[in-house]
Amino acid sequence: RARALPGARPAVGDVEGAMAFVLKAYGRALEKHRLLTNSVTASVLYGSGDFLAQMIEKRQHVQSTGKERYSYERTARMCVFGFFAAGPILGTWYGLLHRMTSTYRYKYVALQSS
Repeated sequence: RARALPGARPAVGDVEGAMAFVLKAYGRALEKHRLLTNSVTASVLYGSGDFLAQMIEKRQHVQSTGKERYSYERTARMCVFGFFAAGPILGTWYGLLHRMTSTYRYKYVALQSS
C-alpha cells in the first residue's frame, strides 16, 4: 500500500487515514488555539447531548408538560452554555488538574515499572 505524504489528505474510502487526519488537525488546533478549540468542542458536545436527550424524551414519551415539538431554543441555549461557560471553565480546570497531579502520575508509573 502506498504511503501518503505527511500532512496530505487521506484517500476517499480510507477511514483509518481520515480519522488520523482529523485527530492530528484537532491536536494542532488545541496547541494553537486551546481556549477556542475547547469552547467549540464543548458547544458541539452540549448541543449533541441535548439533541439526543430530546429524541429519547420523545421516543419514551417523557416530554415536559405542554411540549409538542423539538425545542431548537433549548438546544441553542445548551450550545451557548457549552461555548461560553463549560468550554473555558472545564478546559482550564482539567489543565490545572493535569499539572497538579503530574507528580503522582509519574511516581505511580515508576512503581508499576519496578
